[in-house]
Amino acid sequence: MTTLTHERFTAVAATAVRKPAKRGLFDGIAATFQLWRRRIDERNALAAFSWRDMSDIGVSQSDVMHELNKPFWKA
Repeated sequence: MTTLTHERFTAVAATAVRKPAKRGLFDGIAATFQLWRRRIDERNALAAFSWRDMSDIGVSQSDVMHELNKPFWKA
């Protein structure tokens, strides 16, 4: 039977953590455009909610209006 000591566990855990792959310039730009597109789509879906839908998810109409008035590049 193998005993897993703290030192051995931290060494195993450190190797299990994967560092994100380095992205090129164009990959970063593409990822940014994808994020912006997702925000636009999510805000359009939010705009289609009825007052009942908003109540079900626990947001007010003013919260929704605040989110809809943000530009797509802001989170």
